[in-house]
Amino acid sequence: MAMDGEQTWPAALGQGMALAIYVDIRRRTPWLDDVAGIDVIACLAAATIFIVIGMASRRQPRGASTARAAEIYAVTLPVIAAGLGDSDAGRAVICLVGGGLYAVLSRTRRNPRYEFAAGLALVAATTLALSAQGVRDATLYLLPIAFVGTFLARRHRASLGSVGRSLAVWCHVPLYAASAWSALQTETFVAFALGVIIATAGVVYSMRVKDRRSLYAAATAAAVLVVGRLVLLGLDNALLGTLLLAGAGILLLAGMTVFTIRRDA
Repeated sequence: MAMDGEQTWPAALGQGMALAIYVDIRRRTPWLDDVAGIDVIACLAAATIFIVIGMASRRQPRGASTARAAEIYAVTLPVIAAGLGDSDAGRAVICLVGGGLYAVLSRTRRNPRYEFAAGLALVAATTLALSAQGVRDATLYLLPIAFVGTFLARRHRASLGSVGRSLAVWCHVPLYAASAWSALQTETFVAFALGVIIATAGVVYSMRVKDRRSLYAAATAAAVLVVGRLVLLGLDNALLGTLLLAGAGILLLAGMTVFTIRRDA
């Protein structure tokens, strides 16, 4: 193991010299400054090359040190590329490509850390893309966070245990709160429909994974949406309001009953 560690440094130094050559070439070619995103493209291309080098080196009898050194650069270069982006839209594309590279690393290296890195890159990409479009609704920003957090918590539930369930719940609760607040504040049908869809999806998910905390959170969000909507409308139609409240209560009772039966089965 010590020998492998000693061999990694020369490999890393050699690959670093290749990057230094590129920096020197860029210093000597200022006319390339007029090419938009040339350094970003170079970073992402180099990261891809290092991933290929790592995959090829691991197939060689003594290629472990070279593979580890290539992995270091493959992980670092997408971050540098994101820092070189000149706009939110550009950084969103960079993060999306970088997330894809991390996904490839997680697939080839069987390392869950790269899956979490890919998830963070995806969240960053969607956040920057929404910001570039001038979106201000917090629900749309929290939606990818909840999706990625839930996916990772479910995928690694065996190793995360109860922490994974808590992670999923804490990713859902802000989304429920934001969707309910947005629907009641804007008083638009689109926001209300989006809130109902999110709460319904949360109920279905919680029943599927048998998580009582997620079910309570989703059911509460749905109840707040329906009751709040009726209050804002002034209950102009008493019959309609009664039917909606009764229907919401029946659905909630049925959902809790089915959840309890499945949990005790």
